[in-house]
Amino acid sequence: MRQTYPKEGQDRFMIRLPDGMRDQLKETANTNKRTISAEIVARLEESLKSDGKLYMHVPIEERIEELEADVMLLKEVLLMDRKKEAAAAGSFKFETELYRDDVRELLRKKAEKE
Repeated sequence: MRQTYPKEGQDRFMIRLPDGMRDQLKETANTNKRTISAEIVARLEESLKSDGKLYMHVPIEERIEELEADVMLLKEVLLMDRKKEAAAAGSFKFETELYRDDVRELLRKKAEKE
């Protein structure tokens, strides 16, 4: 029986490249220590990611976890900004209440993940 390789099951796609582009891809791929094919795939993934279309094949639960982590990070940044504004305004009470509420929320989210 003939041995099969994982890449045999992958889609293949023939493409025509403008003159000189193959050489540019080869040079870039070598710099990035990739094959030309891997370089093309990496660039396509980056393009699809920036268009918001790369996650179509990612399980929704995994994407939700990534988004929740992003939200927690943004909340931390917002908290730091609010603390700076409150400190500049001399509102220690506001800063303390805001910090306490945000820390509780962050800890609750972390506990849910564990």
